[in-house]
Amino acid sequence: MQEEASHMSAEVESKSDSLFEAEDPLRDGPARYLGYANEVGESFRPLVPRSIVGVTYVLSCGYVLADTYDKSAPHYPLPHDQEATRRRRRAFAGAVDTIVWQGLASVAIPGLIINRIVHMSKVGACRHRFLS
Repeated sequence: MQEEASHMSAEVESKSDSLFEAEDPLRDGPARYLGYANEVGESFRPLVPRSIVGVTYVLSCGYVLADTYDKSAPHYPLPHDQEATRRRRRAFAGAVDTIVWQGLASVAIPGLIINRIVHMSKVGACRHRFLS
């Protein structure tokens, strides 16, 4: 009996370890490049229609929302879950953490920086053209 309990305990530990070591297809696979789509759009903003830039933001934000769902959905409680409140809090915390981090790191900050660099380059190129 005790041997069976220790075997089950080892099995649970190996499953919990595999949760942390499991490959994350949204962060480790090719889908992660969707998070950088807005950066490409911002880079080509002076050369492409605004709608193309908007589509790149839709792709990036879609990636962020998919990653948020992927990180929070496993923690959301099942019906009749005894620890529903704790699991809801964990799901909410995971969702907030992911959406803030991915939103800032993948969309907002790089997009703003690239937008400003492209804008200043365009202004500099226009001024130089008129000075020569």
